[in-house]
Amino acid sequence: MSMRKYSQVRPKDWINDHYPSIYRKAGPSAYYVWLYLVSGPHAHSTGLLRVQAVTIADDLDMTPEEVNSELGKLEQSGFLDWDCDNSILLLHGEFERQTPIKTGGGYYRPDKRIAGAQTHAETFSFSSLAAVFLQYLAGLLDTDTDTEREHAEKAPPKPLVSPLDTPSKPLPVAEVSNADR
Repeated sequence: MSMRKYSQVRPKDWINDHYPSIYRKAGPSAYYVWLYLVSGPHAHSTGLLRVQAVTIADDLDMTPEEVNSELGKLEQSGFLDWDCDNSILLLHGEFERQTPIKTGGGYYRPDKRIAGAQTHAETFSFSSLAAVFLQYLAGLLDTDTDTEREHAEKAPPKPLVSPLDTPSKPLPVAEVSNADR
């Protein structure tokens, strides 16, 4: 299995109350499982991942029954969808946290993040959660005619200014008295 080099758990996730709300609504053990799902070896930036409960249990020193119980709590609390027959999990909101939209913009159709997420989801076509995720991605696309990319193409380029071209400010001159000479 190829594994990514790092995973993002940003301070913003704590500030916007998402992670603390998981702890409050689902409990500390479910929270422990959630942190494993978003940052462990099976995590994916889309939030769509395949991992068996026995693997999670082994990595977290829990029993598979405990993991199943905690995944059930996370699902009941609305933090994930779980296809237990195929060991597929869809972590709600993880795609936005891992691939944030730029301020004032949206995702646009040729966006590589969307294309990559679609390709990843298609590998799980045997699960109904893949279809749910693909529908979710389609809802993220900016369907307006004036998209983020078009904004960037219409904006005039900013001229490059060399620090040598900027006028210098005169240095203050200290007066020297005859006594100091």
